[in-house]
Amino acid sequence: MESDEIVISGIAGRYPKCDSFNQFKDALLRGENLVTEDDSRFSVGLLDTPRRAGKINNIECFDADFFGVTSRQANAMDPRHRLIIETVFEAIVDSGFNPKELRGSKTGVYVGLGYLDTQEHSEEDEGTNGYKLVGASLALIANRTSFFFDFHGPSYAMDSACSSSLYAFTAAIKAMEHGEIDSAIVSAVALVLNPYETKECNLLNLLAKDGLCKVFSRNRDGFVRSEGAVTILLQKKSVCRRLYATVLGADMNCDGFKPEGITVPSSQSQFDLIRSIFETKHLDIRDVCYVELHGTGTLIGDHTECKSINDAFCSDRKDTLLIGSVKSNMGHGEMSAGLCGISKVLIAMETGIIPANLHCDDIDLSLPGIDNGKLKVVSKNKTWDGGIASVNSFGFGGSNAHIVLRYNPKQIIKSNLINNRLVMVSGRTEEAVQYYINEIKAISNDAEALTLIDAVHKFNIDGHTYRGYVVLGEVYKERIQRFENKKRPVWFIYSGMGSQWTGMARDLMKIDVFKQTFTKCHNALKPYHVDLFKIIFSDDPMVLENVINCFSIITAVQVALTDVLKSIGIEADGFGGHSLGET
Repeated sequence: MESDEIVISGIAGRYPKCDSFNQFKDALLRGENLVTEDDSRFSVGLLDTPRRAGKINNIECFDADFFGVTSRQANAMDPRHRLIIETVFEAIVDSGFNPKELRGSKTGVYVGLGYLDTQEHSEEDEGTNGYKLVGASLALIANRTSFFFDFHGPSYAMDSACSSSLYAFTAAIKAMEHGEIDSAIVSAVALVLNPYETKECNLLNLLAKDGLCKVFSRNRDGFVRSEGAVTILLQKKSVCRRLYATVLGADMNCDGFKPEGITVPSSQSQFDLIRSIFETKHLDIRDVCYVELHGTGTLIGDHTECKSINDAFCSDRKDTLLIGSVKSNMGHGEMSAGLCGISKVLIAMETGIIPANLHCDDIDLSLPGIDNGKLKVVSKNKTWDGGIASVNSFGFGGSNAHIVLRYNPKQIIKSNLINNRLVMVSGRTEEAVQYYINEIKAISNDAEALTLIDAVHKFNIDGHTYRGYVVLGEVYKERIQRFENKKRPVWFIYSGMGSQWTGMARDLMKIDVFKQTFTKCHNALKPYHVDLFKIIFSDDPMVLENVINCFSIITAVQVALTDVLKSIGIEADGFGGHSLGET
């Protein structure tokens, strides 16, 4: 059933030089090279390693108090733990859900990652404080997410090297397909903190000497190590509020024994995996219009993968298949690489533009599929015409993964002017709320986006001590204030004679709850020859000179307003009234 389709409904991430998915989108569409040369991790060129890498901003920053982590725990916590829990929160909010709405749910947490550098330090006696084991645990990087958000599905981390994130994605999809869970968090993270790991890669001739990932180029000589932290929320289509893409298929396999050695990729295994997905899911492989390749920029890796993609997709294809790899833009995100690839595909689906590959001016025309024109590298921004896209990934030990995504064809509903539209937000700081308000102003004509923001802030977010609102329209207003975490009593005060005016509450008839209650009052008074609709829509000031009309309209409006307040969760702690309002 279509309503049971699994969809990507939320995404958040940290990418090199980019603090969010939207910043990453802008950088890719600008064609920006996100690999940099600096000493923010270790000295440039240390141990004779390449001088460039892709690096996330501000990995030392973490709002420990918000996530219920003590300062001692936070100081002993691997930064990967911190990045995951931050991006999980942001991905849930991005989906239009308040995290409170998912508490207690059968949500699984699947994290792709590898060895944590801080494990080495936790094994040293100096500075041992009882928190290092917890802060450097592979298991707890997933379990901490389940604990904080109160998720009750499976929760574990997995390592299949560079395909880790798509292995995690596939495990989540299979669990949802089998009915084991209702929704899933899929996360992955990789950091370049250890120069000895970089040296190992360099000794294996995996790294590009110039720090450029020249995927598909004749001059390719390896990849550039890079960082990434990405989280995706998977939900059923029937319950999602945002739909980035529908997951049509996902699977994984392994090369098994190969005479060439364990680290040599197998085009046959990748071919078998791809064909198996399309046959099992009854999909027409010719409908795929773009494939995001693993694309490491190594001589054998690119050749092997192009062969498997060409053999799997192009044997019965008349048109050219577009291909690319985000590693040309940001380097190799290693354990996060698969989700970084998905990020690029979602950007193409959202914007209608496939971002260009970088550093491919001299494309290797001997690569399978490129040699006969069946495959074409997207070397400049290309219009996305919709359809199906695939993402391919393989680990250096032979673990392959492949997923198939269908774009969401629904058009975004926009309005030239949304007048008197109230949008409320909250945050940890005044600056955070102001940032949110600025974002709202930028999308003020996007009715659907504003609806998602409303849904997130329908319930209080614990720890958000600043509140703000903006009124969009011809008369713009905004306000931010600190919220004192004290529950003040709410009193409903009902007025009496003298509070009426011609046309009173007429605009409130646009609110369904108000109109329904007002109609009930009208029907109750109709046998007594009192027509509330005639009173409220009359422009004649003499209508309210009639005492019965006046009493009736004041009462009906206040009863209807009471129901409106109740419908949005505002209950009275006490009641007060004057004159007619006392009754």
